[in-house]
Amino acid sequence: MPKKPNVGPDVVANRQHAGLYLEDFDRAKETGRCIFCDPNFQARLLNAARNDDSDREWFLCLSGKPSPDREGKLPAFWLLVVSKDHGDDTQPLDAGDWGAITSLVEWFKKERGITGGCYFVRDGNPEICGRVVRHPCVHYVVPRIGADGNPVPVALPVG
Repeated sequence: MPKKPNVGPDVVANRQHAGLYLEDFDRAKETGRCIFCDPNFQARLLNAARNDDSDREWFLCLSGKPSPDREGKLPAFWLLVVSKDHGDDTQPLDAGDWGAITSLVEWFKKERGITGGCYFVRDGNPEICGRVVRHPCVHYVVPRIGADGNPVPVALPVG
């Protein structure tokens, strides 16, 4: 599959959910560089893995813009596992991609002693799924434990 350019309308998929990212979009427009390709984003990367079948690289970082939980606070962790390359809105993830993605999440869970969380993947039409940037990306969200000792639910914006 040919790589998409890292600037322009092929990168920004949906401005509807860009509220948290509007400053990043403005910077991307000024610099001509995709949000995920920007050196400021790249500096936040924690680890990387490769799908040996497709040679696609995946990067792990903490989200810079996590959604708040039901109590308006941030979850314990909101991870992003982002493909190095841009992809279209219907690009499926194959077994090799999932192997690379889960190896990164499992590495982080082991490093931090995390016992559970939720995988969240946007797929297809950005107007429906809420995808903002055209990079294949998987979220892994670990809720915060509330004062009552129970996990506090986190809203995952879709649509």
